Amino acid sequence: MAIDGNYLKQQRTECGLEQDEIAKILGCKRADVAQYESFPLQPLGTEHAERLIDYVRTRERERTRHPKEVLQDLIREIPADRHSFSPNKILAHPEKIVELLKREDGIPVRPFLIEIHLTNTCGHNCPNCTFAAIQGDPEQKVKQLALERVRSLLDELWKFGVRAVFWSGGGDPLCYPWAQQVFEYAGAKGFKQILITNGSNLDKVDPSVLVKYFSTVRVSLDAQTDAVFARAHGLTERYGFSPERAFEEFNRIQSNIKALVRVLQSTPRADRHPDIDRIGVGVSFLLRDINKDEVVGFCTLARDGLGVQYAEIKPLVYERNDENDAMIRRILTLELVQSIGLIRLQNRGNKLFRVFTLEHKLLDMLSDHYGKTYDKCWGHALYPAIAADGGVYTCCLMIGKSELCYGNVNELSFAQIWSGRKRREAVGKINPRLCPVNCKLSETNKTLQIVMSARALPLIEFLN
Repeated sequence: MAIDGNYLKQQRTECGLEQDEIAKILGCKRADVAQYESFPLQPLGTEHAERLIDYVRTRERERTRHPKEVLQDLIREIPADRHSFSPNKILAHPEKIVELLKREDGIPVRPFLIEIHLTNTCGHNCPNCTFAAIQGDPEQKVKQLALERVRSLLDELWKFGVRAVFWSGGGDPLCYPWAQQVFEYAGAKGFKQILITNGSNLDKVDPSVLVKYFSTVRVSLDAQTDAVFARAHGLTERYGFSPERAFEEFNRIQSNIKALVRVLQSTPRADRHPDIDRIGVGVSFLLRDINKDEVVGFCTLARDGLGVQYAEIKPLVYERNDENDAMIRRILTLELVQSIGLIRLQNRGNKLFRVFTLEHKLLDMLSDHYGKTYDKCWGHALYPAIAADGGVYTCCLMIGKSELCYGNVNELSFAQIWSGRKRREAVGKINPRLCPVNCKLSETNKTLQIVMSARALPLIEFLN
C-alpha cells in the first residue's frame, strides 16, 4: 500500500482533522504535512508512515468497541518504567508491608507520608471540590493552623519517622499567610514535599524556594480555554466573577506557572531538589462533563504553551449513586477514551514532557464493583490527613466525619493521637465499601490485598 500524500489526505478528511492536528499525530511539522499533500505527491517518511498506520488501525479497531475494552488495551501498552503515578508504589516500601503482615489492623504502623491542610480558605469555587462541605460552611472556611503549631507539628512528625508532606486542601495551601515560612522550615528539616495548588497565589511564594525544597508542584488547571476554566473553577457570575475577570485569572495563573518553570530551568542543579529534576512542575486536569472535550487541547497547552514537565489527566472522586453513575457514563465515552489514546500517540517518545492518564482509575469507574477488589482498607496507617482545624483523619476524604477522626493536634501531640483509644476505635469503623470511588489509597489497597491474601495460598514457597 502506498503511504503517500493522497492516503494522508484521505485519512485526514475522514477524521475531520486539520493539518496541525495530523502533524501532531505524525510527530512532524505542519509544513511537512503540506509538502506530503502537495503535487507531485510524496511518499511519507518511515517514522511518519508508521505513526499514520498506527493511528488509522487504532481508530478502525475502536469504532465499535466499548470504552472499557479500549482502556484495557491502553493499560497493557503502558511501559513498565518508573514514574510518579505508578499504582504499585507501595512495593517500594517493603518494611511497611512487613509491619502490616505482623499486625493487620495497622495500629502500630507509622506513616511515612502526611497530608496537611494549612487552611480552608480558597479563592475558587470548583463545583466538584472534594471539600465542598467545608467551602459551604462560613465557620469552617476560615479555619487555619497556627504557624507555631505547624512548626512544632513538623518537629513531632520528623521525630515520629514521617519523611514526606503533601500540602493540599481544604483550601488552597498558598492562601495560608505563612506558606513560604512553613515550606522553608519543612525543607530545612529534610522533608520531601509536594504542593497541590490552583496556582492563583503561586506568585506569592518565592519560586526558588519551591525549586529548592519540593519534589513537584502541580497546578490544578483543568481546562484549555478561559470559558471552560471559569466553569470548572466556579469563577462565574453566580460567585461575582465577570467573564473578563475569569479570563484575567486564567491568564494570570498561566503566567505564574511559566514563571515557576523559568526559575526551575535557570536554577543550577546543585540548588534544585533532586526529585524535581526527575518529576518537575506539572498541571492536572480533573475530567468532568464541562471539560471532557478539551482534554487533548489541554495537553497541548501544557506542553507547548506552559512548558511544564508533565500533565495529569485524573478522574473524579465521587460517591456511588445512580446520579453519579449516569454522570460517569456521560464522561467516559468511546470518544473520550480514543482522545486519551491520541494523547498517548502525540507524546510518545517525548523525554521532556509526559502525560499521565491514569487509565486504571478510569477502568475502575466502569466496573461493576468500582475497582474495589479489597475487603478492607489496608493502607490507612500510611497516609493520614491533618485538617485545617487540627483534626487527624484516616485520609483526606474522611475529613469532617467525626467517627473517623483520631483526635486534634491542637489538643494532643501527634504521637498521643496515633497511639490513642480514639484512633483504635475509628480504624474499626473504616468500611471501604462505603468510601468514595477513586480514593487515594485504592491502588495501594489492591496491591496489599494480594500480598495479605497470598499468605493463605497452598504451596506458597513454590513460585510458578
